[in-house]
Amino acid sequence: MRRIFTLTVLSGLLLCSGLLGQGAGKATPIVTAELIGDKDGFKGGPVTISVLIPLETVDRLPTAVAVHWGDKTVAGQFTQPGINTESMAGEAGKARRELHLIGSELKPGERVKVSVDPDEEAPKSGHFEWIEKPKQYAEAVFIDEAATKKPMMRYVCIPYDPSSKAARDRSYKVFHHLYDPDGRYFVSNGGEADEDAAGKKFLYPHHRGLMFGYQKVTYDGNKTTNLWECPEKNGGHYTHEKYLSVEAGPVLARHRVLIDWWANDQEVIVHEEREMTIYHTPNATLVDFATKTMAANKKVVLKGDPQHAGFQFRARQEVADTKQVYYVRPDGKGAVNNARNWDPTTKQGPVDLPWDAMNFPIGEQRFTVGYFNSPSNPKDSRFSEREYGRFGCYFEWELTQDHPLTCTYRISLQKGEEDVQTLQTLFDSYATPPRVVEPKAMPKFNRGTL
Repeated sequence: MRRIFTLTVLSGLLLCSGLLGQGAGKATPIVTAELIGDKDGFKGGPVTISVLIPLETVDRLPTAVAVHWGDKTVAGQFTQPGINTESMAGEAGKARRELHLIGSELKPGERVKVSVDPDEEAPKSGHFEWIEKPKQYAEAVFIDEAATKKPMMRYVCIPYDPSSKAARDRSYKVFHHLYDPDGRYFVSNGGEADEDAAGKKFLYPHHRGLMFGYQKVTYDGNKTTNLWECPEKNGGHYTHEKYLSVEAGPVLARHRVLIDWWANDQEVIVHEEREMTIYHTPNATLVDFATKTMAANKKVVLKGDPQHAGFQFRARQEVADTKQVYYVRPDGKGAVNNARNWDPTTKQGPVDLPWDAMNFPIGEQRFTVGYFNSPSNPKDSRFSEREYGRFGCYFEWELTQDHPLTCTYRISLQKGEEDVQTLQTLFDSYATPPRVVEPKAMPKFNRGTL
């Protein structure tokens, strides 16, 4: 295996402006911002601050820095802008970068000054690395201060192989696997095979981990293809083309990959830039998904239904066998084996939910996966839940070269059973982070449309 270490990328939650100057041969400490808690406060979590760096100093900008959050000092990480913030206006002679940290709780209206000194050593709290097995996968691994390595997320990117049905089934889709918080095993479904060692058929092996796609795709006027189940007849496949950026540090691991969507295994109709960011936080594994999806040539119409389109999470195969899945929604905890789905016929059912959550057992351990829908995502997000352990939402979209699709979600993974209040707090920290009051107000952050 090899390690990947190229600096790039960021996850955006909070925007402000700052300037990293240059003194006598070294960077000058600055106050980057003053932040204020939302009317409901901030319970803590990832925070991102956008700064402008003089071009003559940007190449010497360290990845890991010490950040002063009020009277606390925490680890920070500089990155380049990501999908959700890269279109922000810059200034001549300056490059935009992002500062990431895990902020602590703020009361409603409480203010905190945030400053960074690039010459001060960052607190030691562990760090991420990317480890790659070429033409198989790349894995985000967290390494603690005792040098213990804990895998947290895997990007499965096997080259497309149509030489046999089994080879094609293993390789027609790229996706991300999620490990349990202790890094022992996958909690998501893998698609490595369609049956177990005893010959028992797996249930819907085309559902794989954290995945994004559409079943009913129309292109070139009236041609159709299926990019969900990816069948051999009238189906398509996805290919990993290259890494656009790869980053790791004390706060997050992120990569941005170029994925091509192939219609009927014959031609590329969509270019997708998919960005995945994983954070190591005390109470939950947090993963931010962002996509910038563009038509390769002519218009491409993306449709499906709640079970076969959009951004979805699928739990590992054994969860389907337990029949012990239940969902927690903003209106309360549901019963075991009681799923809700938007109905394409009646047009009724869950739509535009701010969040949804699934609880399921693996062995003796139960897990809660939260699914957080950014307020800026396209509307008519039609939700799907299934008793066997898959859920998510989709919306319809017409792609052209001038009308790309950009959307973003957050996934949380926690051990145990979580209630509505805990999940609502996680959503609020994602959707309404602290806002900037100094040095000047910036445009409201709007995921997916910046």
